[in-house]
Amino acid sequence: MTATPQPSRRIKTPVHGSCRWVSRKHGIVRINTVDYTVVRVKTGYRLVNLSNGKVYDLDHDGHWCTCPAFVWDHCPIQAGGDGRCKHIAALRGLGLLPNPAELSKSA
Repeated sequence: MTATPQPSRRIKTPVHGSCRWVSRKHGIVRINTVDYTVVRVKTGYRLVNLSNGKVYDLDHDGHWCTCPAFVWDHCPIQAGGDGRCKHIAALRGLGLLPNPAELSKSA
């Protein structure tokens, strides 16, 4: 009996960078060097990239994001990832999304 070789997994680098409010009044944050508007929507938050107009939706618990990095690299189910992209990490850092420890306490 021979073992079937498993596909090699790409090593994913942890999320890192910086995030800060540019204008709380206008809902503008800077993630690394990119400015986004943050809009509260029914399911959580919507980030709109001010330089290229791309839109990313995040759920209110920070379990998913619609950005390609989450879908292809960080999704725990689809990609075997750590479950957070830079958008989730940024909104957690700003206190808009709960940290995983807070979620497990309320469960």
